[in-house]
Amino acid sequence: MKTFLMLDKNDITKVCGTITMAELISGMGAKQSSTVYALINEGRPYQDKYIIIESDAGETSYRSEKYKVFMTRGEDRFIVTESGKVFIEGHRNKQLKPFWSKGRLVVRCDKTMFTVARLVAEHINGWNIEGKCIGFKDGNPGNVGAKNLMIIGVNEK
Repeated sequence: MKTFLMLDKNDITKVCGTITMAELISGMGAKQSSTVYALINEGRPYQDKYIIIESDAGETSYRSEKYKVFMTRGEDRFIVTESGKVFIEGHRNKQLKPFWSKGRLVVRCDKTMFTVARLVAEHINGWNIEGKCIGFKDGNPGNVGAKNLMIIGVNEK
């Protein structure tokens, strides 16, 4: 089943929930999914407060590679893999879609943004990263796999 993310129209980095195509069709008063896609592509807010984007979250499996489960300050449990994928643990283990912020690939977990490279370095590589800078062996900050990471220095405060 196709799902969509509902983003706060005033802060699109804040995910307010998910919604299915059937719910969008009934909520928008549309007769078919092509009408919904047209409205989404125009950028019209849903219920005058949400921006709707397609979610590539689904039933992607993380069990084919090395992974660790971690918790944030909230009640949710998250899973990070050695290739840099982050999932919410639950009945479907939905993958969080990373986005770019200040030149870094980040995900939002429990209303907090985490740098994906730092999650991989800490939870997969087992590094103590507090106060340290993480670099990329191939120079590509989008390649956040465990084998591509290296500690390059100490943060100056």
